Amino acid sequence: MDVYDDTKKPKKPFPYYLTVTIIAFIGIVVGLLQLLYSGKISDAIIVGSVIFICALVPFTYAHYLRK
Repeated sequence: MDVYDDTKKPKKPFPYYLTVTIIAFIGIVVGLLQLLYSGKISDAIIVGSVIFICALVPFTYAHYLRK
């Protein structure tokens, strides 16, 4: 038995579906805020979609690096 074998096991990554759900929720909230601000639904959809995609790409990359 090794006395210095106190290495910690790597943490399990956060479930991917929860990450996508949280990012989608943030995108919807930002889209709704844009809808209240501008009054155009097309602007709200574009802004919410851009926020969703721009947040999803780095989180997806980080998730698969940890996996």
